[in-house]
Amino acid sequence: MKAIALACLLSLHGGTHLWAEETAEAKEPMTRESLREKANPGPEHGKLAALAGEWTLALQTRREPLAGKATMRMAVKGRFLVCEFRAGEGRLEQTGIFIVGFDRRHGEWTLQAMDDSGTYAVFSRGKQEDGPDRIKLYGTDDDPHMKAMGYEKAFAHVLDIAEPDRFAIELYLIDTRSENRREHKTMTYEFTRKK
Repeated sequence: MKAIALACLLSLHGGTHLWAEETAEAKEPMTRESLREKANPGPEHGKLAALAGEWTLALQTRREPLAGKATMRMAVKGRFLVCEFRAGEGRLEQTGIFIVGFDRRHGEWTLQAMDDSGTYAVFSRGKQEDGPDRIKLYGTDDDPHMKAMGYEKAFAHVLDIAEPDRFAIELYLIDTRSENRREHKTMTYEFTRKK
C-alpha cells in the first residue's frame, strides 16, 4: 500500500515539475530520497527530544495560579513530544495532553491539545516568528456554540523553548467578533525541569 501511495505521489509530481520550472520561485523537485528524508525526524525534533523528562508545572489562569506536574516523552520514533500534565486539586484540577511536532514537508510546527474541559482536541500550526525560541501557532475550531452565534472560534498557542530547563505554552483566544481580531491571553503553562 505504501508503494502505491508513493507511486501516486511521484506520478503527480511529474506534472508539477514542469509547472514549477516555469515559475519564478521554482523549488528543487522532490525525489523519492528527499521524500524519505522529509519523513525522518530533523533538528527541530532534536530540540523537542531535549524536553523529555519530569517537570513541575505552574499554570497561570485568569482566576488563580495552579501548581502541578508533567511528564514529557518522545513518541512515534522521535517525531512528536507528548506532554501529559495535571495541575490543581479538587474542582480546580485540570489534566491534559499536548502533542508537539514539526512537519518537515511544510516547515511548520504543530500542536494538538486536549484536556478535561471537553471531549474534543484542538489543533494549531505555525512558523517561528519571534526568534528561534518562540513559535506562534494558529488554529480554529468548529465550536457549535460560537457557530450558533455566527462567529468562529480562533486561538493561538505560543511555544517558548528558550531554555533547556524551562518550557512554556501560552494560550490566546482570538476575538473573531471584531475586525482587528484582538488576542487575549487566557493561560500560560510554565514547565520547569525537576532537578
